[in-house]
Amino acid sequence: AAEVIVALALAVWVSEKLGLHFAWWAALSSFAVTKATPKESSVRALQRLLGTIVGGCFGLLATVVVLPYVDVAFLLCGLIGGYTVYRANESPWSYAWLLGAVTAMMVIIDAQSVSSFPVVVRFTLSRISEVAVGISMCLVTGFVFHWISTLLNLAGDKSPAATASVIVVSESEWRSKRILLGVEAGIAVFIVALILWQANISDLSQALVTVIAISVLPAGKNTPETNTQIIDRMVQRLVGCLLAGILGILLLPVLHGSAWLYILALTAGLWLGCHLQQGSDNVSYTGRQFTIAWIMIFIQPHYWSADPHVALQRFYGIILGVLMLAIIMLLVRVLKAHLSHRLRVKP
Repeated sequence: AAEVIVALALAVWVSEKLGLHFAWWAALSSFAVTKATPKESSVRALQRLLGTIVGGCFGLLATVVVLPYVDVAFLLCGLIGGYTVYRANESPWSYAWLLGAVTAMMVIIDAQSVSSFPVVVRFTLSRISEVAVGISMCLVTGFVFHWISTLLNLAGDKSPAATASVIVVSESEWRSKRILLGVEAGIAVFIVALILWQANISDLSQALVTVIAISVLPAGKNTPETNTQIIDRMVQRLVGCLLAGILGILLLPVLHGSAWLYILALTAGLWLGCHLQQGSDNVSYTGRQFTIAWIMIFIQPHYWSADPHVALQRFYGIILGVLMLAIIMLLVRVLKAHLSHRLRVKP
């Protein structure tokens, strides 16, 4: 928890010193790639950076084609999201796929908002720069903490890494499940993007990230209970975000723009989220989502801001992403049950 707090503080500070404008990207990156060992953090950091760069370049190329066409841009986002879920659920580079898709969609949608290619290029470069700052601060902090713990003999015995779950479905069945997950995610991304665009909500990223992140299962989770696993991730993501949202929105007005109170609240929330994440499987993902939502609430464009509007907008995006994916999965399940029934009763 202390390592996460130090890395996040450094990421925000360096982002400000470099004159970057989206410090929460650096903060999220520093938290997202922090793992138990420097080696694990380095692998995750590499995937995040590569995915962001490739996704940004793809988004810029796509923008040249779809800039004048809003509907085509959202359709392309749906295709990117669906194909990413399909590929990420089979690839050891799933995290890179996830970040690539998210960045590409953010670039394409930002282009629809500004309608100026040079501005989109600056947005993309800023996104890549913030991610680079975040992962750099995470790695530097991780190596320092690892060195100190080794020097003081604080690391203790490492528990053996958990082995991947046994595959209990055939490759063809798992491929069918991946295709279905990709289709569901692609439809959800397209509909969510349209809804938020029509509602004139500019920050679409959290809704789109939510749809894809929930649909990409951890390695080794290709079991028959795919829907159950995703529903569990939905519930944990909602619970974590709701806890962070309620606490954060209640706290912001009380802080009165005080820097020290703001830092104290941010630190306390990060500490709580990290401890939840290191708990059992029933609360680990909840803790991770709580921490991410806490960062999104407290790291705002204007430091020490007590205005909950930005936090609420991001929070609504997360809820919409979960609900839309849940509705589509339910409709698909009902449709499959109906077709199966029709086939059984057909003479």
